[in-house]
Amino acid sequence: MPQTTILVIYLVVDRIRKLADQCTGVQSFVIFHSFGRGTGSGFTSLIMERLSVHQRKKPNLEFAIYPAPQISTVVLETYNNILSMHFSYEHSGGAFSIDNEAIYNLCRRNLDIEWPKCTNFNRLIAKIVSSITASLRFDGALRVDLTEFQTNIVHFPASTCLAPPTYPECRPKRSTTNY
Repeated sequence: MPQTTILVIYLVVDRIRKLADQCTGVQSFVIFHSFGRGTGSGFTSLIMERLSVHQRKKPNLEFAIYPAPQISTVVLETYNNILSMHFSYEHSGGAFSIDNEAIYNLCRRNLDIEWPKCTNFNRLIAKIVSSITASLRFDGALRVDLTEFQTNIVHFPASTCLAPPTYPECRPKRSTTNY
């Protein structure tokens, strides 16, 4: 591995450590990345590996975006996807897989957006993440910490891939929010 890559990874992990040291009650590291491109797949895989080594007691909760052929611009996305999945299984406490093709289809079929853009995808993904993490963020009867969250959702420790609650067959009412 080139010396500059090692230096960059060290600097990033050190910065994350310093930020975590300033926080009280850090439960996890929530990581958002894509599996299709180099920075999202390769660099994030190395960061996740380093975090699992240096912050052993803090699991990584991962939201991984899988590439879609409709909006793909790079042939290598498939290879990056396959190589990155190994690190996700090994270094993640729970990985929510978000398929770009499913998001694309939701935008076209359910939200009547003829040509979805990245902002449409991002807003829909933000709503998915918000619904998944609501029990971590708000007080109430359903409030859980990340350990309970992980135990209740990941039934088998070897299986860390989770499916986010997106239901293409359900037609939602039109929101007042613009997608």
